Amino acid sequence: MEDFVVWTEEQGRRLRARDGGIDWEAIAEEIEGMGRSETSAYKSALRLICHHLLKWIHQPERRSNSWRATITTARLRVQDIEDDSPSLRARREEIFAQAYGKARRIAADETGLPVGTFPEAPPFTVAEALDEDCWPS
Repeated sequence: MEDFVVWTEEQGRRLRARDGGIDWEAIAEEIEGMGRSETSAYKSALRLICHHLLKWIHQPERRSNSWRATITTARLRVQDIEDDSPSLRARREEIFAQAYGKARRIAADETGLPVGTFPEAPPFTVAEALDEDCWPS
């Protein structure tokens, strides 16, 4: 496959026409990849929320509208993804736990604080992390 976009357009045309020449194996792989991509985007948005909430808690003197906007945007992104893929909502706690672990390392790198500064267990629940009115101290 030399050009992914051309390939997708051609495969879509063939599927609609119920034409021969369908690349079934590649289509199956692409569909599975789309699911992995959506899960990855979900985890990334949760990680971004956790990362910024950790900075919000541990560097109150540096809080800014930019941090607030980043958290709000990521919260909205999580809502959008859950609206499009409600099955991810059932895995929210598991994915949140994975995202938080990585967010600790990112927050430590960005703030220059030791990773131990940030608790191993999240200081906020997933519900609080996603609550537009929650701004922990």
